[in-house]
Amino acid sequence: MSDGPYQATPHSDLIAQILDPRIPKNEREHAAAREIERLRADAERFEYVIDHHARSDPDMSGQHHWMLMGRGIGRGQTIREAIDAARRKE
Repeated sequence: MSDGPYQATPHSDLIAQILDPRIPKNEREHAAAREIERLRADAERFEYVIDHHARSDPDMSGQHHWMLMGRGIGRGQTIREAIDAARRKE
């Protein structure tokens, strides 16, 4: 056995283990797997909506004012910049 500190399991490995149907799980891990799958599906739907329904109007400086379904998102050269800027303001 090593005398040094233990190394934490990388996050991506933990997620892969929780989602792997071949690995036995307790009740909490089953719930976590369902929640991860639900959140990933939500994220995929949001990405689709953003990619297909976001619109922008450039101003005189070249900045874009991004809108999604009639609601202002923010300013930025790309929709991703506008979303990131809006998140930083929260």
